[in-house]
Amino acid sequence: MSKDITVIRDVLCGHAQGLSLKKIQEVTGVPKTSVKRIIDQAHATELSIEALLHQPDEAIIELMMPSRRACMNYIEPDWERVFLNYERPRNPPGLQVC
Repeated sequence: MSKDITVIRDVLCGHAQGLSLKKIQEVTGVPKTSVKRIIDQAHATELSIEALLHQPDEAIIELMMPSRRACMNYIEPDWERVFLNYERPRNPPGLQVC
């Protein structure tokens, strides 16, 4: 994860200095599409690039890399209902008269 934050910081620093996407790619070694994605995500936040660079690492990670569950509006299933519907035997064993 520390590699991700250093890459994000390097790309944002290059963008703040006015470098082109191609130049940022050459300097950081990050693919051009990833550079564009990072810059677009930074612009989607309410903070400026300079304000993002002054944020702590945890705040940048939260702003730039939200969890998949947050992005997908994930709702946790009702595991008790799943268990009761699918895990218990459907036909209980019958009684045998001897």
